[in-house]
Amino acid sequence: GVIYFKKYNYNPKNKHVEDCVIRSICAVTGFKWTEVFDDLCNIGRKNFAMPNSKTTYEKYLKEHGFKWTPLKIVKGQKRMSVKQFASKNKKGKFILSVANHMVAVVDGKYIDTWDSGDSKLYGYWTKEN
Repeated sequence: GVIYFKKYNYNPKNKHVEDCVIRSICAVTGFKWTEVFDDLCNIGRKNFAMPNSKTTYEKYLKEHGFKWTPLKIVKGQKRMSVKQFASKNKKGKFILSVANHMVAVVDGKYIDTWDSGDSKLYGYWTKEN
C-alpha cells in the first residue's frame, strides 16, 4: 500500500518529551524547535498558561496566520483518521488536532515520532495565503 507516514523528530536532541505541539509547528513552518519553544513560552508567560496548552498554541498559530477548521461530524459516521486526511490532502500543510495530540500533514504525509495514523481528527489548522 501507499505509505502516508514519515517518521521524524524535530526535537534537536531526538527526545520524546510531549512536544508534539512544537514538532507539528516546526514541520509546517520550517522554524527551529528552539524558536517555537521560546515563542510559546513567551506567550504562555504573558497568559499564565503552559507553552503547550491550547490557549497558548492557539494564540501562537493565529498570530502566525493560521486558521482553525473544525471537523463537522455527521451523526452515525466515524471521525476521519489522520491517515485518511493525509491521503485526501496530497498538497498543502496542516496541523491536525486529535485526542491529546497534534500532528503535521505535509503534502499527503503525516510527520510524527510514532505512527499516529489511526488517531481520529477533531479539526485542523492551515496557514492563510
